[in-house]
Amino acid sequence: SSSSTTTTTPPVVDVCIVGGGVVGTALACVLRSTPLTSHLSVMLADRAPPPSSAWLDANPSRHPEPRVSALTPLSIRFLRDVGAWDRVSNARARPFKTMQVWDDASNGHVRYDAREVGEDALGAVVENVVIHAALHEAATRLGVIF
Repeated sequence: SSSSTTTTTPPVVDVCIVGGGVVGTALACVLRSTPLTSHLSVMLADRAPPPSSAWLDANPSRHPEPRVSALTPLSIRFLRDVGAWDRVSNARARPFKTMQVWDDASNGHVRYDAREVGEDALGAVVENVVIHAALHEAATRLGVIF
């Protein structure tokens, strides 16, 4: 009896990023969108499937995910630069204007207010899955290989 095995040759790429979470996908996006590195072929490898683009549809009746990130203006600018922010902001980004941080060992605390620095908001709170889905969509548009 003879057995047949099929082997496939993996693609040859300049950069292979192992791990397609938020950080890996963001790295793939920045490599493909930066003029200095945009000529590189970039592959993103992960066993887990990417989040559904349905997360990017504004749906106020959908229950929010508990894992969120508070994005600073620089993080928002990064997402804008790689082509992901419009999808994030149209989905479920919510600006925050104040923040209070305290120490559990004492009564010390510090409070930040956007008005004190002449801004409308200090940043935005966004579900991590929304950020991931928007970055994956941007990576696809930028020609990242999956």
